[in-house]
Amino acid sequence: MTEGRPVTRSHYELVADQRSGLRVGEHIRIHRHDYEVVGVTNGMRSPSGDPILFLPLKDAQEIQFLKDNDALFRDRRQLAASPVLNPPGNPRLLPTVEQSLFSNHRVNTVLIQLAPGTDARQVANHIRRWLRLTAYTRDQMEEILIGQLIAMASKQIGMFLVILTVVSAAIVALTIYS
Repeated sequence: MTEGRPVTRSHYELVADQRSGLRVGEHIRIHRHDYEVVGVTNGMRSPSGDPILFLPLKDAQEIQFLKDNDALFRDRRQLAASPVLNPPGNPRLLPTVEQSLFSNHRVNTVLIQLAPGTDARQVANHIRRWLRLTAYTRDQMEEILIGQLIAMASKQIGMFLVILTVVSAAIVALTIYS
């Protein structure tokens, strides 16, 4: 954290990387809500180099999974028309199905900061064993992200060289033939 403070409220606050151009005190609109920038970090980017925003989990889930009104209307109409999901003799089934389909509590990533002296591998093993979640230490995550980034870049460069070689060969062949 280079400026400001961490997120402390359960909604409508975020911390942004400085490459996003956002400053403490600014308000930005994401989907249906306005968020206040309360802190700024430095060097927190995705593997593709995009600046990362940190916000409360519930807000992140809403941003990622909340459908727009038209999509909700279409889905509800389709559910209501289904005799399997909306049988005439069981009017309470449809609201239950809608609740399970339209609410989402999935989590993609959770970052934790350990107290000084805590063994990261031991914490990751505990999370894997007792919470049944995949857990990586910082070193493991860096290896995964950087390794994949380098592998993808190598493939792209290799494909570019193949295309460049084929085009060059075609140009030389056309020049010689002419």
